[in-house]
Amino acid sequence: MGVMLPFSFTRIAALTTVLLSIFFSGNLQAQVALTDASLFRVSFTLGETMTDNGRAVLSVDDMAKADASLSYVNVNGPARQAELPPYFYLELANGRVAVSALNPSGTATDNNVYAYLPLINETDYALSGLNAAFDFLYRANDEMRGELTLQVKTGTRPWLDVAGSKTRLSDLSSDGPDEWQSFSIQTTIDNIYTRQGDSIEFRWVLDSAPGTPLPLVIQAIEVRAETTVSEPLEPGSLIITEIFAGPDQNGSEYIELYNPTASSVSLTGLSVRSGDNSFVVQRDEEVKPYSYYVLAESGMEPILESTPRYLYYGRILSSGSGFIELYMGGEEAARAAYDISEPFSSVELGRTISGFDGYSSMQDFNSSMSDLGNGMNGSPGYRGNSVRHFSTMLEAGHPYLASIPGLLPESMNRLLYTEAQILNLDGEAVRPGDMLPGQPYLFRSGQTAQQIRLFAEESAAALYSGGPLKTAEGNSAYSFLTLPPVTGLTLSGLINEFSQPVVPAVQVWDPDKERFDVIYSDDVELNSWNAMIINENVPQPLEARTGTASRAPLERMITFSLYEEDGSSEILRDQSYLTFMPGYWTESGRRYDLPKLLPLSADVQSAGDKEISLFYLRNAESNQQGNSFTHLPFEPSQDYRISADLRSTKRSMQTVLRWSLTDEIPDEWEITLTDRFTGQQIDMRGQSSYRYRHAAGDLIVTDEDAEGSSPVSVLQLPPQSDDRFSILISPYESPLGLQEEAEQPGSVELRQNYPNPFNPATNIVYFIPDNRQIKIGVYNVVGQQVATLVDEVMSAGEHTATWNASDMPSGIYIVQLESGNQVFTRKITLIK
Repeated sequence: MGVMLPFSFTRIAALTTVLLSIFFSGNLQAQVALTDASLFRVSFTLGETMTDNGRAVLSVDDMAKADASLSYVNVNGPARQAELPPYFYLELANGRVAVSALNPSGTATDNNVYAYLPLINETDYALSGLNAAFDFLYRANDEMRGELTLQVKTGTRPWLDVAGSKTRLSDLSSDGPDEWQSFSIQTTIDNIYTRQGDSIEFRWVLDSAPGTPLPLVIQAIEVRAETTVSEPLEPGSLIITEIFAGPDQNGSEYIELYNPTASSVSLTGLSVRSGDNSFVVQRDEEVKPYSYYVLAESGMEPILESTPRYLYYGRILSSGSGFIELYMGGEEAARAAYDISEPFSSVELGRTISGFDGYSSMQDFNSSMSDLGNGMNGSPGYRGNSVRHFSTMLEAGHPYLASIPGLLPESMNRLLYTEAQILNLDGEAVRPGDMLPGQPYLFRSGQTAQQIRLFAEESAAALYSGGPLKTAEGNSAYSFLTLPPVTGLTLSGLINEFSQPVVPAVQVWDPDKERFDVIYSDDVELNSWNAMIINENVPQPLEARTGTASRAPLERMITFSLYEEDGSSEILRDQSYLTFMPGYWTESGRRYDLPKLLPLSADVQSAGDKEISLFYLRNAESNQQGNSFTHLPFEPSQDYRISADLRSTKRSMQTVLRWSLTDEIPDEWEITLTDRFTGQQIDMRGQSSYRYRHAAGDLIVTDEDAEGSSPVSVLQLPPQSDDRFSILISPYESPLGLQEEAEQPGSVELRQNYPNPFNPATNIVYFIPDNRQIKIGVYNVVGQQVATLVDEVMSAGEHTATWNASDMPSGIYIVQLESGNQVFTRKITLIK
């Protein structure tokens, strides 16, 4: 009978050549070198030691010959636990054996170590993790106590317990027959990034010395390595911005890194070197955009408790002067020279842009004036006295609609003068030095340089302190919104003065796809270099904050995707969105429609340069006719008809229109697509696509039909005079469509408040099917009423009541809606 302990184990089908070197120093220490790939198995035999592809078989005789003090005894008989020798083996089939515990050093401090195995990485790759399986035999009717735990160690880091490996030995004991039984422990070991030539050490340890030999033997060990390749970093994507190297020897040192780019930078596999000392970042760590990260000696952990950090063990910095080098993928990524004149103070980079290429000079650092506590000065993990900069990359030949989060120093942006054209929204050429932070501009890079990196530096005018965001006028239907360089910002962070999200969707230019995309989900982080398009009706002022409560998703939505058939494949050309907006968004008749926009390259001078195929939605409720994003009521009280069509510069194309409906759209709604050219009607619930041939080639942009302000500005797509498709939404038996006098069970709804959690205000949304007396109150958890929101006769339909809890403490509150003899409640959470 065997036992399989339930630990995760991922098998990787790969072979390896294993070179086994066995060293004896009082006890067995087997050092296994991986040379080619990621699979090997270690087992034991009474015959000769063998190594070949994927396995190493160790001879018990060779172990004994290497050290006379080792004497392995065959215990295949029914010997009791008290009679077991210190080292023994158990014969298995086919000449194989299982061996007992191996103490790696023989010292008293290691008496609790049951087995030990070091590995050396001699493959052509770095290792990012290991999957290990250990096959044991045990004698079930012998009593065993304590816990057996697998530990792993890399470099100078301490021994760490492997999650999920702990085994309680008493669980193996039973009153079964006096025989040996098997069990296997399988586990995955992450965060052990190991370079070529680095070692990884395993050991099994007991929580207490057993006193007598355990009736436990190892049959085999199987290890599969996960390989990885570290790619070199783009120069300037990491900058060493602060260095602290205290004079004491208890670990007072740290290195601060800054990421000036709009993308996260992975630190996994980063090699940090200083003189003869070095360490490697072995965990999956990253530096967020425009953010700081600290590499610190473990002694600094209490001071850096809330700071993004990676701890290393043992000092690597000289306390006076020295240098630091960062390597990734075998290439140098950053370097800094430092001279610390004040022993208990860090040195900070005065302007991060002085290290724009990753190299920081000694004269660019200044002593920190920030109080770190414990008699030290420093600002690990935040700006301190440094002036930040931000960078992004422009690819040659692509137009960009961008805003700059600071000033553009001429000395750092010389290619902009020679290799790019910059235009404001009026179509006027602008010099880089004259550009204003937070304003949208159109960039057109030339073909000479492959890439142009932009560098913007903070200024007093550009620093963001949480105030209103900047907007620029587009036309009567939309505005441009520019964002500060805030890490992790999503749509939920675009809020009003009551900390309520106010933008359900924005539109941004994607230079790679060469089209405008709609962002409507918090799954996408917003990029401060992108000038975003919002509906002109979005309320002001706007603020940008991270860490705000996630807004409720747009649950009811239909996504339309336009594909062009190209042989056996399909190419996505465009997408548009129809959503059903809850009442808290659309109270007072507010609209959030986003226009269908022509690609930036499609101005009146170059409309024919590239093929354009755009699918738009026309909604009579919208303040514009051709939409990428449009909306209807969450609970339609009548039938609605949306028209749609494709406009393309191509004369003919085989087209597939696909759509997807979210599960939250009520099943009783009937949604029908009609092709007005053919008269064909499609049930959009029973079918998810429609194939047809587009044969118009009618899209020619001219001054007369472009709905924009200037030839080089952002232009709206002019819709067809007669749209080909009609989409009918019929809310069959919708609650608002019922005209019955009697109240229907469940027809009164108290919906989820939004946002939740909130600070300080939240919206309470409710629905009633007819005119009736409604009372809504808010209670604390002990039943005391703290607010009355509604106490009057309300008309049929959806309503929103807002509760401002600015004078209330944080906690859970109960919203209660009373209607006749019905009572509805919801829990809401206030977090300040």
